[in-house]
Amino acid sequence: MRKINYTIIIIPIIILIFIAGCVTPHNYVLKRTPTKKTISFRNIEVSKVTWDETKDEIQPETPLNLRKLIIREIQKKEFFAKVATSIETTERTMRINCKILTLDKGSKLARFAIGSGSGKAHMDVECKFIDKKADKVFASGVFTGDIKDGLLGGEPNQTAMALEVAKGIATFLEKGK
Repeated sequence: MRKINYTIIIIPIIILIFIAGCVTPHNYVLKRTPTKKTISFRNIEVSKVTWDETKDEIQPETPLNLRKLIIREIQKKEFFAKVATSIETTERTMRINCKILTLDKGSKLARFAIGSGSGKAHMDVECKFIDKKADKVFASGVFTGDIKDGLLGGEPNQTAMALEVAKGIATFLEKGK
């Protein structure tokens, strides 16, 4: 009878689990399940980003950068005719209102020394998706951008966190739910 070397099987599984744990998915939690399909809209208007007082200070350029990144990431998906800061028509137009709820730089030391998501920096952004013609919210959720690790613990870069939020919004819209 042939003896099975379990290390050949177990080590690749452990490596895959470790790699999967390091991947940052586009995190979001819907607060209000969509009542309309996002793909039923032709245009998207992204309003100015607002913010609450947060644990750590929001850099003055962060809300503007977030708005630009949301527009860019949605445009990359090529599902909508027009994505801009202002759209004249209300026909088949969705407006996105975003508000930064949380900004936490986390602990660089914990990210470096412990890893595995300890001390992660994160930004939580509440988004409301509004049917511009009816002026009614048809979906809402909280989108999170985080920094879990990096060289020497990773820098709590607000633009990097905003990019993760923008990618999450674009992914949500692409799913069309």
